[in-house]
Amino acid sequence: MALLPIPRPVADDLSLHHHVLLEGLRTGNGSLYACQYLTSVAMAALLLVDQGYGSLDGVSFDELLAGIAQTTSSGGETGHYHMVGKVFENFARVVALHDKQLYSAPIRAIEKTRAMLARL
Repeated sequence: MALLPIPRPVADDLSLHHHVLLEGLRTGNGSLYACQYLTSVAMAALLLVDQGYGSLDGVSFDELLAGIAQTTSSGGETGHYHMVGKVFENFARVVALHDKQLYSAPIRAIEKTRAMLARL
């Protein structure tokens, strides 16, 4: 069982949640929670890449952090959490990658990643 990916309905629910949060940020209706949650999704995606599940060329973790810091700072000042331009494009790429990972990475890799994130 540990070699199989997570059940499809679970992956579907997670993917939908990620995309709803991202869409909220794209339209300026996001939240601090959405920023924090998508940061953890980005970290999970990159940790899974390190384990050999997918690749993310052209987007660095530093770029993602700078983008989320900009979004969070602006949102804290204005009350409107909004991702625009390259920041949104980078997070959209990460969410799309993580979708693929959820449907293909074995449960053991997902659990290893979850445990690594829990230690941070």
